[in-house]
Amino acid sequence: MNPRRKKRLTIVASILIGIAVVAGLVLYALSQNIDLFYTPSEITQGKKDTGIKPKDWSTYPHWRFSCTQLC
Repeated sequence: MNPRRKKRLTIVASILIGIAVVAGLVLYALSQNIDLFYTPSEITQGKKDTGIKPKDWSTYPHWRFSCTQLC
C-alpha cells in the first residue's frame, strides 16, 4: 500500500475510533439517572424518595454581595 494512503487511512481510522469512544461515553453518561433539575415542590419539600433538599446558596457568605463590596 502506498505510504501516503496508509497514513491517510490511519488518520481516518483514528478519528472514527475517537468519535466512537466519545459517543459511547456520552451514551453511558446519559443512561445514568441524571437528575439535575428540581421542581418547585422538590425545592420546598425535598426529593420524594430521599427527602434531600438542594443547598440554599444564599446562606453562604461568599455568595452575598453588598454595595460596599461592589462599589
